Amino acid sequence: MGKLNKLEIEFDNSKIMCYAGETLKGTVVIDLNGTLKIKGIRLRFHGYASVHWVERYSSGTGKNKRTVAKHFDAVEQYFDHSAYVFGANKAETHYLPQGVHKFPFEFFVPTGCPTTYEGSIGRVRTYVSATLEKLWVSDISTLKPFTVINPLDLNKDPRAKEKSEAINEATFCCLCCKSGPISVKISVENIGFVPGQAIPITTEVLNLSRRKISVIKAYLHMNVRYHSQKKSKTHQNVIAALKRKVSKSPEADVLQDKLLIPSIPPSFLNGCNIIDISYILEVIIQPSGLAFDIPVRMELIVGTYPMESTIRSLTQSTIISSSPNSTNGEKHIQKKEVENDLVVSKNPKGCISFMESVIGKVTIEDEEESDNIDDKIVYTPVYPYFSVQQSTDLFCVDIPPR
Repeated sequence: MGKLNKLEIEFDNSKIMCYAGETLKGTVVIDLNGTLKIKGIRLRFHGYASVHWVERYSSGTGKNKRTVAKHFDAVEQYFDHSAYVFGANKAETHYLPQGVHKFPFEFFVPTGCPTTYEGSIGRVRTYVSATLEKLWVSDISTLKPFTVINPLDLNKDPRAKEKSEAINEATFCCLCCKSGPISVKISVENIGFVPGQAIPITTEVLNLSRRKISVIKAYLHMNVRYHSQKKSKTHQNVIAALKRKVSKSPEADVLQDKLLIPSIPPSFLNGCNIIDISYILEVIIQPSGLAFDIPVRMELIVGTYPMESTIRSLTQSTIISSSPNSTNGEKHIQKKEVENDLVVSKNPKGCISFMESVIGKVTIEDEEESDNIDDKIVYTPVYPYFSVQQSTDLFCVDIPPR
């Protein structure tokens, strides 16, 4: 890059995240090995959601048959602000001497901005870019994504405290003989959890058939629904799983299991109208022999702030109440906007940390925001993770705004 050794964006305290309604602070760092003549240094703060996928189908017949590609897309803008940190008057020529130069900046992230999410056909992305506007030659830019967290406090959603049960039953036939049914019920004492917690699952099996139960599996599914202007599309990912082999298969049995929730975005993705996220707990009973599986499902709420009982006990939540049962499937939980009053409280025992998303990293390239950027930008969102003991792999902060 000639006289330019380095052009970087650094966030204060090495934080790569902030909460909606907070101020993001950082510095643009430029290292020069000689004097550089420029028009200015421009920052862009951009937050948006986008959805795009392609569906192909055949059209016509015979020699006129062809494949048609139909595009589905949608975009939401949350903020798009540009400002100069050096050389605001573009009509003038400015000189930066040799050495290291630092230009601090601050930006208020709007309260309604949704939580960052990176998916296969859609995203909620927020970033800062810095551009050296040069004379007569191409500009030079760098970009740094950051994670925004729109708080979902489980204490403010009464549904999170509800007990939930789901039931399914299947009857198997052996040749001409019909055997008794296998009935499965799963229950949780509350449906609200945060990443880092383990979901305590109670599975009750009543086996009146001639078949033995060989395997019990539990899955946590993340369902992501993308909305374009004309159509919606749903992707499902397994983000946590466990498997239990059953050595003995009594007629009636009650099993206790725990499924750890990894670092994932919160339910609903409040503030975003084109991407919805929900989480489904599924327990599958596998009978021995040639028999179909028996699935039982229920929806859970994953938040960013645990229930107070969780913090006090440093164990899984113990709040118990009642709710209607769900039979043969899932209880759908409607998106609900949760107020964000930005009240900060201290965490006397537990610890909220921020861990990289289990969904994985994304490479930002060949898009609008990567113009004039030579290097690929590899980025992984981080999400609140509740841990009893601080890990060296995490950075720990006080309990965040709720």
